[in-house]
Amino acid sequence: MCRTVLILASALTLLPVTADAIQLRWSSGPSNISCSAATRCTLLVQRSGSEPFPSEWTLLYATKSPASPALWVRCERDLISDTASVSDLAPPRNQTGIQAGQQTAYLDWSGATRPYRARYILDLAAPIQARLELIAFRPTNSDSTAFTIVRSPEVTINGGPAAGYPPVILRTVVSHPDPGLRIRAAGWGLNSVTSASLTAANGSWTEGLSIVDRSDSTLTVEAPVASELPPCMLVVRAASGVVAVRDIPGESLLIPLVS
Repeated sequence: MCRTVLILASALTLLPVTADAIQLRWSSGPSNISCSAATRCTLLVQRSGSEPFPSEWTLLYATKSPASPALWVRCERDLISDTASVSDLAPPRNQTGIQAGQQTAYLDWSGATRPYRARYILDLAAPIQARLELIAFRPTNSDSTAFTIVRSPEVTINGGPAAGYPPVILRTVVSHPDPGLRIRAAGWGLNSVTSASLTAANGSWTEGLSIVDRSDSTLTVEAPVASELPPCMLVVRAASGVVAVRDIPGESLLIPLVS
């Protein structure tokens, strides 16, 4: 799975959330697994029928454990043809990414045909409670301006903790109303966002953003900035203090905006 940031060229239109396109389950079968000692388990991602895998997805998890990390993903060297597996993990590039707890996992397989399922090999600390859910952005028209948020069923470890998932940003739209800057983001859990900013990847500058509108799946922020954006990150913070980030490439690389 290659994580490629796509900048959309128009307003985002959300269609109903769907939870039947992708299935998430433990290889042992049940949606919950119980363990009292450190262990290794396999999490399977299965697409439904002829529904294609999205090119990018986010595996959300919330954990409760005195151990740090409470769970981690193992890379696999021996690839197989019918199941995509994690071949590489890219750590966060900077302190903001570390705060957000975001890693990029690249999935690969040995055959020429795209497989119908993928797997994560997870090592679990003990004691642990965890809940996991997969979420993805699926365009529903040719220019990706209308979309559905795809969510899998939830799986848990030892029943899961009470804590909710962190917010996640899946796509962004950048525009320049006269005057100023407007960014529309699509994702999930965005209704919990209480502050937003733009930050240079190297931390050399930060620009605060005003929240104009928000829902679970969309967020609109603005700033009185007339100049074109250099490469940067959109950083949002939830009321709980949890951070989510999304890279925004320089505007010279953007698709021309549709007026």
